[in-house]
Amino acid sequence: MLSKFEKKSCFQIVGLMSGTSHDGVDAALVRITQINDHRVEAAVIKHIHVPYDKKLRDTIRQSFTGDTELICRLNFTLGEVLSKAALRVIALAGVDPANIDCIASHGQTICHCPPLGSTYGSTLQIGEAAIIADRTGIMKIRPRQRRVCHYGNRIGRRQVLCRIESDNVWRN
Repeated sequence: MLSKFEKKSCFQIVGLMSGTSHDGVDAALVRITQINDHRVEAAVIKHIHVPYDKKLRDTIRQSFTGDTELICRLNFTLGEVLSKAALRVIALAGVDPANIDCIASHGQTICHCPPLGSTYGSTLQIGEAAIIADRTGIMKIRPRQRRVCHYGNRIGRRQVLCRIESDNVWRN
């Protein structure tokens, strides 16, 4: 599944994110080039912001109450929204989707709890990865949130490009 990555030194990756502001999706198409074993170069090819409509913003805000059915349904709705944003940034960049190596999505932050005393912080982002992979036809990578345990309230200041692990990769 990941053999295509072994022979490449240049990757085109779409990154998707919507954080605690819940105002829309930021989508960026970037080119990552490995210069040598210790150096990579990154270039933004295209960036867009896709605002959420009022109804979706209100639904996201309602999900902050912890209604699990609402969160579950919103997970799939946001998967659709994120996949459309990915396809839009690719189209606006004039790139063939077949030339995109993967999509990395942070998703929509629903809850972020900073560390409390000796208790780890935690965070919940949603936006169904399987929907994104299915609608775009592009491999979807969902970065693990392990860094939250170590950095707690510093999430967002740490950038994770892509972490390819067998349990984090979805294909349509």
